[in-house]
Amino acid sequence: MAWRDLFAGRTGGLDDIHRQLCAMLDINRHTLALGVSGLLGTTDPTTLSDRARRSDDRVDDLARDVRRELVIHASVRGAHTDLPATLAAMSVVKDIQRIGDRATGLVRLARIHGHFTPHQPQHAQLAAYRYRLDAHLATARDALRTHDTSIADGLTAETIALTDELDLAIDLLVITGHDATDQTATALAYHHLSRVAAHLTNIATAVALPLDQLDDHEGRDGLRARDVNAAI
Repeated sequence: MAWRDLFAGRTGGLDDIHRQLCAMLDINRHTLALGVSGLLGTTDPTTLSDRARRSDDRVDDLARDVRRELVIHASVRGAHTDLPATLAAMSVVKDIQRIGDRATGLVRLARIHGHFTPHQPQHAQLAAYRYRLDAHLATARDALRTHDTSIADGLTAETIALTDELDLAIDLLVITGHDATDQTATALAYHHLSRVAAHLTNIATAVALPLDQLDDHEGRDGLRARDVNAAI
C-alpha cells in the first residue's frame, strides 16, 4: 500500500510527519470531548470557545508544517515512487483538519443551545456517540502510526456503520421530532458527529488503499458503499 511504502521503516522528516499527524488527532479528540461535554452539561459551554479556538489553531499550525515537509520531501528528498503516498498524506491532513472544524462546531452549538438535561434521550445518546468516536480517533491514530491495513479496514467498516447510524437518527428526528429547538440542536450535533465519522473513513482508506481508490468504498468486502467525499 502507498502509505506503508512511504512511511514504514523511513526516518528523518517523515518521522516528524507521523508524529504531527498523530498529535493533530489527539488534539481533535480533546476538542471533540470539549464540545460534547458542553452539550452534556459536564462543562460550562460559555467557557469552551477560547479553549476550542486554541486547539483548532494548533491543528492548523501542524497542518501547515506537515504540508511544508511533504512538499520538501517530494521535491528534494523523495523518490518518484513516493508521490502517491505523499498525495494520500495531503488528503489525510485535510480530513484531520475537517474533524477539528466539526469538533469546534459542536463547541459553538453547545454555547448557543446550552446543554441537554440528563432526563432527555439525547443526553445518553450523545455520550455514547462521543465514546465511540473517541475510540475511533484512537484507532485512526494507531492505523497511521503502524501502517496496519487490518486496523484501517476494521476502522473503515465501523465508521461507515456509525455514519449510517447517525444519518438515520437525523432522518428520524426530522420525521418524529416534537420540540423544535432541541430537535434542531440534536440534528446539528448528530450531523457534526456523522461528518467526523466520514472523515475518519477517509483517513482509514488512505492507509489501506492505493491512491486511485482513496475515499472509495465500492466493492469493499462487508462494507456498504457510500459517498463520503460529501463530508465537508
